[in-house]
Amino acid sequence: MNGPLRARVAAGPLVPGVLPALLVVAVSCAAFALIPLVPALIAVALAVVGAVIPSSLAAWGAALMIGFGQLAHPPAVDDWRSYAALAVVHLIHVLGGLAMVVDPRGTMQARVLRRPLLRWLWIQLPAQAVLAAVLLLPRVPVNDGGGFAVAAALCLCAAAVVVVRLASPRR
Repeated sequence: MNGPLRARVAAGPLVPGVLPALLVVAVSCAAFALIPLVPALIAVALAVVGAVIPSSLAAWGAALMIGFGQLAHPPAVDDWRSYAALAVVHLIHVLGGLAMVVDPRGTMQARVLRRPLLRWLWIQLPAQAVLAAVLLLPRVPVNDGGGFAVAAALCLCAAAVVVVRLASPRR
């Protein structure tokens, strides 16, 4: 019993623990294609600060700058930058949360990224559709506000049902 221990752990593919923080910086670099230069520089600088000090919440500052920078463009349903900015801001949020809980000096299983990224994808699908609907609304003539209010109330009720179902504990 005095010999060396020869235990092996089969954990699957491992990636550096700093990967989520580095991905925040990489994703925030998309800001250069989406928003004007000055807010993009601020967003990337905040992402770098968030990568170095994840508890500073600077990654969310980067997401905020990308959101504010998007306001420089007129909203249009056929402009791809609005949809890309929504996806980038949400992805920074997901990766920033991972960067806060993963030790950057260690390693993590690559499959740790799978569930948050799948959740990001499943949230992005309806979010992109809602964004398209919101961008399309100013083009739709509304003669009777009552019918529009009923449709909006039904959409709100459907969203509430989805949120309650997602928040309820699984059996």
